[in-house]
Amino acid sequence: MAAKQIDRTCMQSSEVWTGTTYGVAAAMFQEGLFDEAWQTAYGIFRVTYQDYGYWFQTPEAWDENGGYRAISYMRPLAVQILALGYRTG
Repeated sequence: MAAKQIDRTCMQSSEVWTGTTYGVAAAMFQEGLFDEAWQTAYGIFRVTYQDYGYWFQTPEAWDENGGYRAISYMRPLAVQILALGYRTG
């Protein structure tokens, strides 16, 4: 597969996973990658809420066209782990 192409071998490989991305950002924060963690969290926040407007119904995943799967999914609450790490230093 060429670089910068979407992997379309299955449904999940062509999606952006909201909660998983927040979980990765939290792990980055724990490892001291503060700038990278905030940049990752901001990127998923910006697209999820500002670009696609999924306020109060955060999906588990969305695709390049804004199509979503599992609206109001609970895994995106992983952002709370990032907030906890920030508050506790």
